[in-house]
Amino acid sequence: MAVHILFKGTERSETNNHELELFENGEGEIFISVYIPDIMQESYICLDKQSAIRLSKHLKNQISQITNS
Repeated sequence: MAVHILFKGTERSETNNHELELFENGEGEIFISVYIPDIMQESYICLDKQSAIRLSKHLKNQISQITNS
C-alpha cells in the first residue's frame, strides 16, 4: 500500500507555503523532501527503515517535550 503525505508549515511561523513530503520510494526507503519556495530548490533525503524508525522515535520524544504556551 503506497502512502504519500504532504505537510505544510504554520501561519504562526510564516512557513505556511513550505512543504514537507513523505513517501516510500519503492526501494525500501522513506523519501523525505522539503520545498521552500523562496529558495526555489527542493531538498530531500532517503532513509532506510532503521534510520526512519530512529527519526520517528526522536521526533516523538521532542513532541512530548513541547509545552503549550
